[in-house]
Amino acid sequence: MQPFIDYLTFSIKPDPKGMNPARIDKKYIFGFLNLIDSEFCDIGRRGFYEHCYTSNNISIYQPYEDNAASQGWCVSMTGQGCRYYEQLQKDGEFVDLWREFFVRLRNLNRAGCHVNVSRVDIAVDDYDGILDMDKISESANSREFVSQFRTAYEQGYNNILTGEGKGRTIYFGTRKSATLCRFYDKLIEQKQKHRDNPEKMEELSRIPHWVRMEFEFKREQAVKIVNIICDAEHFGRYYAKVVNAYVRFVHSSDSNVTRRPMKSWWKRFIGTVQRAKLSVGQFKSFSYDKVVQYYDKYLTTTVFTILSGMSLDDFLERTYNRAVGRIKTKHRAIMNNVSCTYDLNPSQWWDFLNPIKYSERVAYE
Repeated sequence: MQPFIDYLTFSIKPDPKGMNPARIDKKYIFGFLNLIDSEFCDIGRRGFYEHCYTSNNISIYQPYEDNAASQGWCVSMTGQGCRYYEQLQKDGEFVDLWREFFVRLRNLNRAGCHVNVSRVDIAVDDYDGILDMDKISESANSREFVSQFRTAYEQGYNNILTGEGKGRTIYFGTRKSATLCRFYDKLIEQKQKHRDNPEKMEELSRIPHWVRMEFEFKREQAVKIVNIICDAEHFGRYYAKVVNAYVRFVHSSDSNVTRRPMKSWWKRFIGTVQRAKLSVGQFKSFSYDKVVQYYDKYLTTTVFTILSGMSLDDFLERTYNRAVGRIKTKHRAIMNNVSCTYDLNPSQWWDFLNPIKYSERVAYE
């Protein structure tokens, strides 16, 4: 299984809490991307951005000066933009180029920047006939699959006038969720797209089978995937385990779904029976104000009830004796500086959102 990036969006802005917030301007962004700004066309305002520079399906958005610190610069690449960037930067393996790129991007968090990857799509193409849309549809409709997704549905496209089928897509998850999986016939899609291009149609006619599995990762899930690209010893093998954790097709031979054997065609495609979840726990920032809010919401009635049968002095003494031995580091931090809110800086946030264990990380930096 050879995964590749089929869509990417990330932003870079100064870290206002850093010791030396970086000055991020047009020269800085194009220099980091190793692109020549004169080869990009300024198409003017787009959305909340003052300028949009675009070339070969790569778009770079410049914020208004007043919003530069809070909004930052945004870079977006479609699938074709990613292929163009690969050809432009380096003729090599997927992991070599993108691992190097994402490690540099992640390291900007230590250089006065705040980097966020808001979306990354990872696709895998099957040209060997292993992924068959009929088999996937049949398994999905028969509920012969195990999935973290709560929603699964199939969408078909037909020409109403001719009745001609234009392909179909099988989805796991929803557009609003942080992770979405889809299977679709890429060959049919490409033939529809290039039907007026005889040369391209001739090229496509020589491809007997082309089905794509694509995962769309957004927000924190996107950061986790980028961390895996940076730190996994073999991204393709690790990613196969991530896919298996999200969705896998199984036989309905056992009432316990976790013990059901994997379908042979899925095992052949994915190459492993192992699973790796992207969960990393949950970090909650803390501050004196949040402690007070928690007390007001959950503890006031309990304390009021206790005080009905105990003097205030006895209550305070009892509270002190019980609490003093259980004070944690975060509590001491709040008591030492009541006015501060304790949160993760950008670099710590990226480290927190890393599913790879420290002992498994590659010494790449």
